[in-house]
Amino acid sequence: MGWMWLPSIKGVAWVGKFERLFHPMNFFIGPVLTMMMLTLPVIAIVLMLISWLFDFNLPTVFLIAQFSVISCAIIHWSRIQRWRATETLFLLPGYSGLSGMKEAFYRSQNRFIAVMVLIVTAIGLLKSLFEPQLSLMFLVHLSLSTFWGCAIMLGTGAASRNSHQATAAMLVVLLHSILVSMSFAALRDGDSLTPWLLLDIPLTVVGVLALMWGKRQLWKHGITAP
Repeated sequence: MGWMWLPSIKGVAWVGKFERLFHPMNFFIGPVLTMMMLTLPVIAIVLMLISWLFDFNLPTVFLIAQFSVISCAIIHWSRIQRWRATETLFLLPGYSGLSGMKEAFYRSQNRFIAVMVLIVTAIGLLKSLFEPQLSLMFLVHLSLSTFWGCAIMLGTGAASRNSHQATAAMLVVLLHSILVSMSFAALRDGDSLTPWLLLDIPLTVVGVLALMWGKRQLWKHGITAP
């Protein structure tokens, strides 16, 4: 399922198990999401090697953090574009009615956020081996910003019922990009990172609340509408 053809990955057992972690969230986008997540660390390592070999400072960690939030936007954009497939999803076994499907969708979003935070943090730790200025405090900020960026994006995306609302929700990507780029500038200039960590705290709370709100809004009018 999905809107893009990709080589089948169903034959690889562990990939299939990994993909099932994000069901039913990935139902509308199909294997594209899994492929993006699996290739993300590879792309990051290649970019870091290029930076190291050619002494060219590519903003690898920043790009990966941005991509994590963009992927959240794509998830609900795909859901809205293929909303008629919701009935098919509802007929699949394993749900105790619409509330059960919404709960499963909510939990799969949480698992997706957890994995994306782990990926971004791991890439940041690896990058810190080449750039010692990436301190532990900054990596904590990076992890928190990835969490709230993904959480707010998925929450507002779940509440979106048409392409216009989904497009407006993508402003979260812009907000996340601006704040993270400013924190990178602070790191580069040797400024204190404490204000950014203090900012992460309320935004993390907003992210949790956005996920809960999005869960209530998702399929609020039934499965016959986005």
